[in-house]
Amino acid sequence: EKSLGSGVEEFVADGVILLETLPAKGELRRRMAVVKMRGTGHDMKFYQYTISSGEGIIITPYPEVV
Repeated sequence: EKSLGSGVEEFVADGVILLETLPAKGELRRRMAVVKMRGTGHDMKFYQYTISSGEGIIITPYPEVV
């Protein structure tokens, strides 16, 4: 199981969003997941995101791994 920071953050924060960069097909891909968001229902899926100077942050479904 992957730990976030020192472990204290998950108890004092209302929301925890995991950001990762992973190699895929010779390039790096960014992905994110909402690990915790107090008071709301949310899924535990990963989403791919890109950062564009003209459009800001663009979030799309992450390719499923079968």
